[in-house]
Amino acid sequence: MIKAFCTRKKLMEERKAVKLLDGVFDMKNTQVVERFDASNTGAVVGKFPVKTIRRFGFTLVELLVVIAIIALLLAILMPALQKARNQAQRLACSAKMRTWGLAAAMYPVDHDGLFPWYGGVSTGNPYTDPTETLYLSTLMPYLGGKQVKAGTDPYEGDNKKNATNEIRRCPSGYKDSAQRYGWAGWIGPHFALRARHPVTGRYSGPFVWQQPSAGIINEPIRAANVRHTATWVTFFDCYDWGFYSPAEYDIQKPNGTDTDKDGLGDTNRAILYSEGKNFNWALPKLHGGGCNMALFDGHTEYLKFRDFETRKWGDE
Repeated sequence: MIKAFCTRKKLMEERKAVKLLDGVFDMKNTQVVERFDASNTGAVVGKFPVKTIRRFGFTLVELLVVIAIIALLLAILMPALQKARNQAQRLACSAKMRTWGLAAAMYPVDHDGLFPWYGGVSTGNPYTDPTETLYLSTLMPYLGGKQVKAGTDPYEGDNKKNATNEIRRCPSGYKDSAQRYGWAGWIGPHFALRARHPVTGRYSGPFVWQQPSAGIINEPIRAANVRHTATWVTFFDCYDWGFYSPAEYDIQKPNGTDTDKDGLGDTNRAILYSEGKNFNWALPKLHGGGCNMALFDGHTEYLKFRDFETRKWGDE
């Protein structure tokens, strides 16, 4: 009797525990296990829920489907992300271009209305004459840098810092990709001719080739001569060291060879190009089929290459 009472009491406690466990366990994932009496009778004493472990995982097919979906999303989103990245780089480039334009506009204020010169003092070589002031360096005081002479090695020291200055590098270009030459800006197709020959051309810029003290400039352009400041370009975002364009210029010596197709004769004689003829490679598609440019009044514009011929330039 005592043993039977104990067994019944234990069974009641176990059944009570089962009811309590029903509220704790998720019975969908619970396996009910019967407990048998340890005696020889083999009678069922009670049933107890046992929590089962559900195994989570992917089959190979499921994994391949997920990978395919991710690849599809990337294919859809990457062009949009790349476009947004290019747009951000173009805006950053425009901000730098505006800084250069403002520097070029401030320079005449401190230099009797003259623009900075482009080439050398006497040799015409701005990166081999130790006494030469690099063209790029003339504007550096307005850009947080300092003006230095070419020195014995224009590729090192302060000259290299000027050439690879962060404000000069386009965000779309490679790091330290800036040319180490002193030439750093656009001055039109007649850059080497303005000092020696009377020229005409739609895109001629305001800068002269030689320093005024060289004594070979016919008539340097002064800031006061610029009438339409909103259409007078001072800088283009260029790939190479100059900007060439469809132009027709009147020069005294139109004969000569031009093996590198840069618009200048290889024997110091210029080549005559007719209106509408494009030459050289200085303006690639840097920013989606166009480039940034700084104008004399201090603002910047983005111009598609197909719009070059239809835009109003300078004092036209």
